[in-house]
Amino acid sequence: MKAGVDYVWCGPCGQGLLYAVPGGEFACSRCGSDIDADLDLWLDPGHTWGVDSVGRLYGRPTRDAQ
Repeated sequence: MKAGVDYVWCGPCGQGLLYAVPGGEFACSRCGSDIDADLDLWLDPGHTWGVDSVGRLYGRPTRDAQ
């Protein structure tokens, strides 16, 4: 896992990380719950969001431009 980033955990089970899956959605690595990024996922606007090389969704606090 990347240091200094916040990975997104599954809401229903709380034990697995969210991974990108085909179709623009995310799924839990543990319970398999599907998360529709447009309907079921709120991402903190104070973070910059991305997907790492194995598909895990993560955020990093955005630095102020000052």
